[in-house]
Amino acid sequence: ADQTAGAIVKARLLEETERRARHLAMLNEIGRTLTSTLDLKPLLQQIMHSAAEMLDCEAGSLFMVDEQTGELVFEVTVGPVAADLAGQRLPPGTGVVGKVVASGQPVITNQARSSNTWYADADRQTGFVTRDLLAVPLNARRPGAASTEQGSPAVIGVLEVINKRSGLPFNLEDQELLTAFTGQAAVAIENARLYTQTDQALAARVEEMSVMQRIDRELNASLDLERSMNITLHWSQLQSRAESGLLGLLEEDEAGLRLHIMASQGLPSLGSLS
Repeated sequence: ADQTAGAIVKARLLEETERRARHLAMLNEIGRTLTSTLDLKPLLQQIMHSAAEMLDCEAGSLFMVDEQTGELVFEVTVGPVAADLAGQRLPPGTGVVGKVVASGQPVITNQARSSNTWYADADRQTGFVTRDLLAVPLNARRPGAASTEQGSPAVIGVLEVINKRSGLPFNLEDQELLTAFTGQAAVAIENARLYTQTDQALAARVEEMSVMQRIDRELNASLDLERSMNITLHWSQLQSRAESGLLGLLEEDEAGLRLHIMASQGLPSLGSLS
């Protein structure tokens, strides 16, 4: 009996080691895949599909927190009725995902229909039946915290998976695996966001320089002062999206300092102003 018990323990340890090795290999492979794209929308879809596949779940949703309103946005959904929820918003604090955002901690809710934090409207809307769910926060480091050089962790979203195909409930091992995955996913999301912001800023700067070159060419094409003033005012209004404007030169005479209007758009004729 002692020998049999020892063999059973060794077999279980070997099985556990092999399972953890498979999980580690899976995380490494997914991590390499996530870092291969900086396009945010395909990245979010890839994260959601990978999470559902990793835990072999029937459905899932990836929520992003709207920084302006605190609402939770269904960015990506997978499952038989995924299209019915995409783009919808939940008020702050709604359901299990709202609890995850507030606490910054993962939540396992097996037998979800008996939980008072479960948000039932999604099932009523889609006809899908939620049995069990696991929700894990997407934590990103944000600058500005005095306590750490890297910044304080902020919940930028929530990854939720629903109903294991095996019918078994979610457990702590599932939670640990998905938490490790969301750590990689949050970094990939922040990198994609930073790249998008940098790319947009660069595009705006290039457009600005292009406009300045066009203005310079137009101004240098004429030595007529009035025409130069009209060109300057025209481009100033375009860039500032102003409905009206004027441009003048300061002149000094016996009566004092006066503004001689050289060009105007959308305003009555003003001539000179003291």
